[in-house]
Amino acid sequence: MAAHGAKEATSGFWYTLKRILMYAFGKESSLGTGEMLHEVMNQSGGLFSGLGRDVVAHVPVGILGMGLAGSVSAALTQMDYHHKRNNLKNQYGDELALKLEKSPAKLKEGDIDTLAKDNAVVKEHLQKYKRQRNWGVLFSVMATLASLGVVLFALDTAAIANVGGKWLSTAAKLVAGVLTYNVVKQPLHYFGDRLFKIDEQTTHDRIATIRRDRDEGRQITREQIASVYASARPEVDNFVVAQFGDHFDELSIIAKQSATEYLSQHLPLDQLKDAINKGTHNPTELAFSVQGDISGVVHAPTQVAPKKPHIIGIMLNKIRHAVRRPQLVHIEEQVISDNGQAAASVVAYQDEIPTRSFVKQLGLTPMEAGMTQLQRLQQRGQATSPEIPPP
Repeated sequence: MAAHGAKEATSGFWYTLKRILMYAFGKESSLGTGEMLHEVMNQSGGLFSGLGRDVVAHVPVGILGMGLAGSVSAALTQMDYHHKRNNLKNQYGDELALKLEKSPAKLKEGDIDTLAKDNAVVKEHLQKYKRQRNWGVLFSVMATLASLGVVLFALDTAAIANVGGKWLSTAAKLVAGVLTYNVVKQPLHYFGDRLFKIDEQTTHDRIATIRRDRDEGRQITREQIASVYASARPEVDNFVVAQFGDHFDELSIIAKQSATEYLSQHLPLDQLKDAINKGTHNPTELAFSVQGDISGVVHAPTQVAPKKPHIIGIMLNKIRHAVRRPQLVHIEEQVISDNGQAAASVVAYQDEIPTRSFVKQLGLTPMEAGMTQLQRLQQRGQATSPEIPPP
């Protein structure tokens, strides 16, 4: 599991570097092509004299430059889309390899679609990627046209070049373009997210948070497992709202513990928590467990050593938390006072527990306590999976 995390980090670094180079080259090529056309038309003399000096100087540069820059932005957004899909394929590599009976090294990006046909968690996350791609293309093109317009029409690059030379002129164009791009795109993305839920957190996002915690040597709590169930199964979250007054992720720590204590009597929260902490299950097993299925992937028990914090990692984490939506809060399983006694009861609202079984409310068959993953896999060939009501 830790090896997967290191591989993803390395892959992400090289992808980011490639994207920066492609962005810089693409945008500079757009400006360069437009400016070359500008120079050619200036050399044409009287052929375009009737159009007026300003039209000759700016219109061809703007039309061609903006067209090329918009194409570059759309291509980069599409490249990001495929990169995210490929990462998702890698995260479910063990499960896909077992399902398709092929080596993880031979998996292709399109294989993740095969898993999505039978798995609602993966399907939901792929749909999120599509929304981000479709709206991202529009927002990127609009922001690019605005930034290119500033560089071409509002920035006096000739005067800057006379003062500081070509390098200063290029730097000024780059800074002006990047600033304008972000000033335009960020508000567009913000309102797009509010209206169309572009970045709405999915069940897989919660699983990815658990995966990062394990890669960093943290122990997973059953509250985190319960959060995944509440996200994947509206019935679970609706029950929590009815009994505890709010959605699971919005509850206080004590209320989450109370809800989790009750849910754990009917869902395999403790078994899954222990299996993930021991390393016998991947965190991605949760994508199957929430719909009453199993992936069949089992590992030998392993221990993940906690990572030592380093200055670069600390800086990157601060930047990530500053520009992204907050992740799930890491919650301890029990609140303990200084004298070693429980500071609060983890079982609450006992009078509000319905007489009808929670399992019956969900329409699920309870999993046998203490059954190992291997035993469940063996049983899978002897009995059909339980009927699961649609989310």
